[in-house]
Amino acid sequence: MSKFTFNLNDIHHYEWGNLWWFEYEVSIGFSALSNLINNQEETFRVKLDEFISKRNEVLPTVPLEYRDSYEQHFFEDADRTFNELKTTQRNAICLSFFSYIEGKLMILVKMMETEFKLKYKRAKMDILSSLKRYIVDSCKVDGKVFKKEFRNIHKQSIVRNSLAHNHSHIIDSRKFTGVDGIKLKNDEIIIYDVIYLNNLISWAELFFKELFIAVDKRLTQIKTKP
Repeated sequence: MSKFTFNLNDIHHYEWGNLWWFEYEVSIGFSALSNLINNQEETFRVKLDEFISKRNEVLPTVPLEYRDSYEQHFFEDADRTFNELKTTQRNAICLSFFSYIEGKLMILVKMMETEFKLKYKRAKMDILSSLKRYIVDSCKVDGKVFKKEFRNIHKQSIVRNSLAHNHSHIIDSRKFTGVDGIKLKNDEIIIYDVIYLNNLISWAELFFKELFIAVDKRLTQIKTKP
């Protein structure tokens, strides 16, 4: 029988109670995104398998002299439709991911405005950087603990912007940072594997975990300061 062990140092007891509930809410959202990815990929595989089975069943019944034309006009169009469906699904999840984390960060900042008694003012930069600037520079939260995860996510903002505003095409390819599951073909961004989406979620989960703890520690420090 394996021995269960845990480290009490890994458990953070929030002084700011609302953070515990907010952390729980955020984790539920990431779980929902993960389930959506799995469900969409599974549905796509099922539909594709059904199509291939139907194609293999129908094609031999088409007269040989018409078979090439039939296959080109019907099956090639269907193949393209499936590829477009897969692309649309993955792009939509990617945009949903960024919408989710940006929205949750904004909610956190609104909460912090009251607790830290500091007004947030949108800086002239992308929304993620602006929110981080308020948290780290204005509220003096220790940003070193979540620096790596934030950087990983922020580097993919160019993907978010290209999908949202330029139909997957990137204006400046020098800003593209390739990671597992995504590639640049000419100037078009392609999410070729869901490992990319899963990695985004993993980075964000750890980012928020470290962020919430850092915020709580900073607020506790302020409130206990003589």
